[in-house]
Amino acid sequence: MVGDASHPQHVNISPADCRTSCQVSSVYHFFRAIQTETYGAVKTMEEGEKELEETSKALEYFRDNPDRTTADAKQEKERALRRLQTEIQELTGQLRRLKKRFEQLESAGIKAERQVYCGVRIRIGEKTLLLDKDMEGLTFTLGEDGISF
Repeated sequence: MVGDASHPQHVNISPADCRTSCQVSSVYHFFRAIQTETYGAVKTMEEGEKELEETSKALEYFRDNPDRTTADAKQEKERALRRLQTEIQELTGQLRRLKKRFEQLESAGIKAERQVYCGVRIRIGEKTLLLDKDMEGLTFTLGEDGISF
């Protein structure tokens, strides 16, 4: 079986004389998509926090120096501050959801119900394991040190 606990997929693993690769490609693409999405969310959040800080400073300046601004400019900064706070809250929630999706990768694995032959390449996410001997009835999982069985 290939996949995570909720979406197993069955595969046949061929004898060693056939160059064989078994991979959890859906997990790999899932991992890459989450990685890209997370990077984008973090970058957007960093930009939003910087803009929020600048807007807060400007609003504080307007409050301390009411004679140096107009009511419209102050209201515009207050609206921008609320918008940025909302965006940051949404991004925080998005990052929390992405973290949960990353945690799903921990349950990704390949379960060999029968024999797995020498020379078979097992790939989960970005990690690869080349088997150096025939084995039977194994479950391959992704860990911190790579693929283990």
